[in-house]
Amino acid sequence: MFLLNFPEGLPEQEVAPGVVFRVAWGERLMAAHCTIEPRGTMPLHSHPHEEMEYILEGEFRFTLGSETVTLRKGDAYLALANIEHGGTSGDQGAVILAVFSPPREEYKLKGAGERYTPPGH
Repeated sequence: MFLLNFPEGLPEQEVAPGVVFRVAWGERLMAAHCTIEPRGTMPLHSHPHEEMEYILEGEFRFTLGSETVTLRKGDAYLALANIEHGGTSGDQGAVILAVFSPPREEYKLKGAGERYTPPGH
């Protein structure tokens, strides 16, 4: 077990215009702190990973398959593998905690190794 300064202790990566992730992962799980600028969009996409997201701040107009809803602080959703999903933040932007299983290789930063290791460990 280790503790980390999440999300401040993790490097930023822009995964779409105006969408910034900070990620940490283990062997079978990845957590991403997502900051989305006002009216920022995570394009519709699908992947073979399960994904659960929890809205920490703001609003997110979210599409999952053929349904679209507005999620607000405290709301969560589960996107099963290979289901198209995406959305757009509201006027104030959004902060979201996303959890993926298994970890998404494309979000692991080059040189970071298999798992995030905090400095000094």
